[in-house]
Amino acid sequence: MKKLFFTFIISLAVLSAGAQKFGVKAGLNFANGDYEFNNASLSTSNLTGFQLGVVGDFPVSQDLYFNTGLLYSTKGTTLDVGAVEVKIHVNYLELPLNMAFKHDLGGVTFFAQAGPYLAAGISAKGKSGSEEEDIEFGDGDGEYKRIDFGLNVGTGVEINAIQVGINYGLGLVDVEQDADSKLKNGVLSFTLGYFF
Repeated sequence: MKKLFFTFIISLAVLSAGAQKFGVKAGLNFANGDYEFNNASLSTSNLTGFQLGVVGDFPVSQDLYFNTGLLYSTKGTTLDVGAVEVKIHVNYLELPLNMAFKHDLGGVTFFAQAGPYLAAGISAKGKSGSEEEDIEFGDGDGEYKRIDFGLNVGTGVEINAIQVGINYGLGLVDVEQDADSKLKNGVLSFTLGYFF
């Protein structure tokens, strides 16, 4: 875990050194993972969380940019199992790798972005009523895969140093180590950024 964390930090430091813009970003996450049990989809609902981190923009051409960063992001889902509500919280360090198209509309810059993300799980827990249990990362039954990756798509506007955006992250990895159940992350995010 420590090696993975330091790899993320070093990668971010190298990338941010050449960034045209460097800033901070925070936002609300509405996580609603895709959950299956015995090949049947279970009803899920939003699990509200947050994201917080640093971001950087790298110009590729006049209107095309590469943006990345390092984000602490909360994911998971809420399951409705009969009359019981089960909440699954998974916290990640996430590295987005997006290409963004930007267009100046005269004082306001519109952007649209898409690309993959790579995330490393740092903690997880399940909660049912008053009962709460830590979920371990590993290869054992009932444990979760630490590494997740998927695709981002988003849009928003920039006004001077302020960025307001909306993004959807579609997880492609079944993070559960269980033959009977599957969980893939899905997160809708509303973010506010400030660039220095």
